[in-house]
Amino acid sequence: MTNQAFDDWDAYILGIDDVQERARARETIAGSEDFVAHQRATHEALARWSSGAAGTEGEARARERVRERLYGTLWSVERFRPFFAELARSFAIGIDAVVALLRKVDEPSSYQVAPIPGVQFFHFAPGEGCGFAEAGIVKLSKGARFPRHRHVGQEVNFVLEGALIDQGVSHGPGAMVRNGTGSEHDYLAGAQRDLILVAGHNGITYLEG
Repeated sequence: MTNQAFDDWDAYILGIDDVQERARARETIAGSEDFVAHQRATHEALARWSSGAAGTEGEARARERVRERLYGTLWSVERFRPFFAELARSFAIGIDAVVALLRKVDEPSSYQVAPIPGVQFFHFAPGEGCGFAEAGIVKLSKGARFPRHRHVGQEVNFVLEGALIDQGVSHGPGAMVRNGTGSEHDYLAGAQRDLILVAGHNGITYLEG
């Protein structure tokens, strides 16, 4: 089995591959004795890791590879990989543009501070035909509130991290929250961590302040 194949499998078990990659991985696993053996070894290694058992040298290598991949994913744009295709479709931009955009999420210098407590943002240009005049990344500190507003046109909020609480309903990573023309709402960031979302809209009117 190649190193690339091992990397693909590690992405599969960590849940950081996209839908098409996951389907291909299932087909490969089903038809490969090597992958089945690697699956078993990886699961056994992780089980020993969680229990504190030392395991074999091979299990230690498997543990270390998965651990490095996991740590690298948690602190890189790779953690958003399952969202790449949906964001590309929703905002009519290419996958490369999505990756470049999401790389900015962890860069403090990317953001402007909004005149709303706990809110930062930066803009990007949506593609033609997506239906949004404006788009951006919005970051709310945990527990912060985005004030009540009315939508001039359609709006979409795609949650990247944290929880978006809208009218008492909590939406986690991967959720696409849509609001129609003329609708009104405010929303909160969950109390556990900062909320980061990708927003597309056609203008809003603030109803407070």
